[in-house]
Amino acid sequence: MPNITINIYDGAGKRIQAEVARHFQQGMQALPSAFVRGGKVEVELNVDTTQSLAVVASLKKHHQFGRLLAAGSFPNEMHLMLVHKKELFKFEGDDQLWDRLKAKRPAYEGFLDRIPDGKVCSQRLMQNDPSSLACFLNILESIRWLPNGKDVIAAMQGMDLVPRGWWKGVQHDRIFIRATAALTAALEKPPFKPAGTGMHEKADKGFKETGRFSEANLNFSLKTKDNTPRELVLADVDLDYYEDLGAHFALEVIPNTVSKWTGKPQFTNPARIYAMRWMAIQNSPELEPPVDCDVGGKSFDPLFTISAG
Repeated sequence: MPNITINIYDGAGKRIQAEVARHFQQGMQALPSAFVRGGKVEVELNVDTTQSLAVVASLKKHHQFGRLLAAGSFPNEMHLMLVHKKELFKFEGDDQLWDRLKAKRPAYEGFLDRIPDGKVCSQRLMQNDPSSLACFLNILESIRWLPNGKDVIAAMQGMDLVPRGWWKGVQHDRIFIRATAALTAALEKPPFKPAGTGMHEKADKGFKETGRFSEANLNFSLKTKDNTPRELVLADVDLDYYEDLGAHFALEVIPNTVSKWTGKPQFTNPARIYAMRWMAIQNSPELEPPVDCDVGGKSFDPLFTISAG
């Protein structure tokens, strides 16, 4: 019988040992489950192509991740990443991160040059708010992997890493950029579809990355009216845990909102987003190479890794 090879990695991309559970299902009937520990696990497939398969990897003190595979669509290999719940972000180059970012992502050079005091502010975030810096890097790398990433990047005119006047700085779960009207035109094409803007202040147009990945999808909420100068578009950019709108609200929006009422606010976690986007790309070998592929490589690499804090 054919097998699926399950590869388990930590937040630094190194293979680790974890508990792997596999669950086959025939229609509505759950079949006997199997559990094994390893870093590279072989799952034997039944020749019955009407069965679906769920694979879940877990490790103590780490976020649990898995994949659901529809009947008849089993790959030869699957990659799962487990990141520690008390994450510690390790940024490439440390204090030289900004220089590394410009060198490894030349498509972004013009945009980065228009960020006031970018290097100093990135160093400040690294020391005082690494989660927000990780969010910023996750979003830049995700845009780089868009099939129309070149057009989106060309429209991006700048932003502020830290609060400046009425401009918000980067946050744990989103960034705020200035762009030309060409951004709207770029987002009106696949892989984006119109999306709601109810949770995004003053936005009048929304676009969500759709049809590529079930998790870690880019979301742009645009303010296109009454800007100064008029031709400017203001964009609130974030990565949602889930493409499915119901899952997004039930498992992300509602818990985050309730947490604010309890006085212990939580945000979309950039460590989880990193793992989700990494897995989405690693498990999609058919994707076109990203912008700056010759410099930036063919894997999701936001220029940081994650270890236990």
